[in-house]
Amino acid sequence: MYTVIVPLIQVATTGGGAVQVTKGGAVPSDITPEALANLIDLGYVEGAESGSDEPEGPPAKSASKGDWESYARSQGATDEDLAGLNKDDLVSLYGG
Repeated sequence: MYTVIVPLIQVATTGGGAVQVTKGGAVPSDITPEALANLIDLGYVEGAESGSDEPEGPPAKSASKGDWESYARSQGATDEDLAGLNKDDLVSLYGG
């Protein structure tokens, strides 16, 4: 898993969408390999793939909407599933 270490990034996903992730948030699992390599080269993210298939659990309720969107995508949500949802909706649907 890679973590954002700059205030804000916007990344392209393999589905053709884009997601914003704030500092401390996890890089989405559906980021393109080229985009991930670019973020690493620029020094915008740190960490390494854990190799574990165990879910890490949902982010804190106070986490950003982008973090919740990333988590929802890690749970199988698509851009279409997330369209029109606000942060409270995401917490309700994916917060467990």
